Amino acid sequence: MEQVSEDQRQLVRDVRRHSGMRKWALAAVVLLSLSACDDRGAGAAPPSPSSSSVTRAPVGRLPQVDVAIQRVPADLQGIALFGHHVAYVEDGLRLVSMDWRTGRSRIVARSTFGSLFMLPTSGRFVSVLDQLSGAAGDDPASPRRTLSLDLVTGHSTSVASAPGEAVAGGLNDVSLQVLRPRREGADPWRADLVEVWQQPDPDLPDRPLTTNGLVVEAAFDGDHRVVWTQRPDHSSADPSSLWTLDLFHPGVGARRLAVPSGVPYSPVVGVGFVGWAADGRRLMLMPVGGGAVTRVAGHLGHAVAPSADRHLLAFVRTHHGRSELVVLRVG
Repeated sequence: MEQVSEDQRQLVRDVRRHSGMRKWALAAVVLLSLSACDDRGAGAAPPSPSSSSVTRAPVGRLPQVDVAIQRVPADLQGIALFGHHVAYVEDGLRLVSMDWRTGRSRIVARSTFGSLFMLPTSGRFVSVLDQLSGAAGDDPASPRRTLSLDLVTGHSTSVASAPGEAVAGGLNDVSLQVLRPRREGADPWRADLVEVWQQPDPDLPDRPLTTNGLVVEAAFDGDHRVVWTQRPDHSSADPSSLWTLDLFHPGVGARRLAVPSGVPYSPVVGVGFVGWAADGRRLMLMPVGGGAVTRVAGHLGHAVAPSADRHLLAFVRTHHGRSELVVLRVG
């Protein structure tokens, strides 16, 4: 049998510390750690974030270093990072791809209906919505298309997507989505994080990761860690808390990370760290296991959420009337 690593032993100690069912928790964690089987068909109940404790691990501040700073237009929206490639929407009309190492950029797509909007996601492919400008674009019956942009090649293709679909990322044949009820009269803010099976198979149904309807936004690290924000209750629109879950060890359950102050918009997750835009203006970082919070210097650009790819984090900083694309190495 494979040796149990020190990380797995630490995981067992953490679960035993936060759970009263010590024997059950120990057995569950060891089995999950040593098994390579896919448990999608096991019918396990989703984790219950409302019953998880707040993580306040005594972890030091995250080291960070600027690896690139490039001047960008002030009117850009959205940003997606993969390797040394970034993409963003300029002037609401043009989709731009840039090599952040050199600053070279090119237009890879233009709006057909009048307005482009980049949807937050992770990985090599990013979704961009092309719809009518202004309030007319909010009508689900209005003409629109969704483009899938390959960040490496810069090629984009039209793909089918459901109105209001928010994809955090994908793992093999599973898409991690923030889904809202589509029935008439449903709470317009109600949403849950769901693993959506991409191949039609009745034996592999979609699996909810949350069931309380309080999810606002979610992000995925492209590997096995998902992070999301939640509203405090069903009467509130803005998120108030940050949660994380290891998809390889779902039995451990979701963890709530301690957010010190500010509304945690635009969650992001990379290797060993999570981040968010406090009140939409200040970029905050924290170790993925919780702990001390690091504020990144400067103010975030308007309507530009940060994007992560493994140890790299890209965001737009405003400075004396200038807008700069900043790429950090974290950890």
